[in-house]
Amino acid sequence: MMSGSQLGAYCLSEPQAGSDVAAIRTKATATEDGYALTGNKAWISHAGHADFYTTFARTSDDKGKGLSCFLVPSDADGLTFAEPEKKMGLHC
Repeated sequence: MMSGSQLGAYCLSEPQAGSDVAAIRTKATATEDGYALTGNKAWISHAGHADFYTTFARTSDDKGKGLSCFLVPSDADGLTFAEPEKKMGLHC
């Protein structure tokens, strides 16, 4: 990414939580191969174009703890994107 050869995206906000980190519902469950993430993110710059996604998910139900950041490659199984929202900005 530092060389400019890859594009990253930041996945924190969720439809029901906005940017309220304590309200994040996306879950990360340990598996034999690492972690499985389940949930929905919103307002992701570069969504559908990035090479990887820094994704915040819960590893515990404790609202004050258990929030982790995962690096999700763009070709990860189950990763999908909705139609981009029409909004002001990002028209340059």
